[in-house]
Amino acid sequence: YNTLHFGYNLKKDKFSYLLTYDGVTLKYNFLDDTNLTNKINSLIVKSISDTYTAGIKYNNKFNKNDIVLGINYRSKGFKYPTFIRNGIFEARNYFRYQKIATFYAENQYHIKNSSILTTGISFTKVKNTHSIQQDDLFMYRLGYTHTTNNWVFKTIHSHFEISLEPYLINNKIFLINPNKKYNKTKQNFFIEDIIYKKNDDKFELIASYATTKNQMLTYKIPAKLDNYPNTITVKDIAFKYTKIYNDFNILYIMFRNSQISNFPNLDTVNQYTGEIKNIISYKKFDIFNELVYSKDDVSKKNFYDYSAGVKYIYTKNLSISLKGTNLLNKGKKEQFIRIDPNTLKLQSPIEAANFDRKIILRVEYLF
Repeated sequence: YNTLHFGYNLKKDKFSYLLTYDGVTLKYNFLDDTNLTNKINSLIVKSISDTYTAGIKYNNKFNKNDIVLGINYRSKGFKYPTFIRNGIFEARNYFRYQKIATFYAENQYHIKNSSILTTGISFTKVKNTHSIQQDDLFMYRLGYTHTTNNWVFKTIHSHFEISLEPYLINNKIFLINPNKKYNKTKQNFFIEDIIYKKNDDKFELIASYATTKNQMLTYKIPAKLDNYPNTITVKDIAFKYTKIYNDFNILYIMFRNSQISNFPNLDTVNQYTGEIKNIISYKKFDIFNELVYSKDDVSKKNFYDYSAGVKYIYTKNLSISLKGTNLLNKGKKEQFIRIDPNTLKLQSPIEAANFDRKIILRVEYLF
């Protein structure tokens, strides 16, 4: 794995200019005699990519506006001098290019000292010289922030459009039809953030709603990527409380509930998370405690991840610390869903802990 990067950045008056080059050479060998899904038992690849980026940005402040205008252009070429799949050499030693041009505009309008209206918009044209996959992307963001002595109200709505990843274009291994033009993924987000502060106490409530259309997923036979026809929705609400006794003593409590709907084979899933964290500094000791609780509808189990640590600062150059993670050995285990590629039926999931139970003794000396 070799990389080369250099760039030039210039700011003059209200304009800034950027030129960069990135070169990457990657080599890897893959061997798996049990890979039945994509029928790849061995893969030897050497890839070379060259990326050129140029951009111009204009900043200005006038009346109650902070405005930013910009244009970016990126050209990325990549080729595979070596591509041997299952012992068969496939000729790919020529550059394929993806060219992306983007225009964007942003503005912060100060309605008054306590209120700001934020707007942003961008238009992007994606051209792939070796494919029919050409996309025009439109994105925007609207936000409003209002503050008082104790309250902060933030409302955000954003829309994103995402084109097919370059490595997937014309990909016979991962795409259900490499010659098909795929729809761009569209995402919408709505976020409401309310904060109340008084003295050393901070309360925060965050509610969000997100939708995703045309997500690239494996939901057909054979188990390869295609645009998912249903709209995936995510509803999320979180409550946070922070008590700041001083800069060195902090109490943090959080509870969160997320609901995911219309995901393949799962219908609706609820996820629950709770966290309590305490950081204390006393004389030469720093003490840390954290307990994270989690549960979801898939595993239907209660997980408790308790971590703790203490650090003794002997001198400004020497410290000794003892830290333990997942001390109860009941921390959350990630669910890896398995799907039979022939029937698309769910198989029993594989579980793996996010963090192993371990205790670390560390001596640190600065010189």
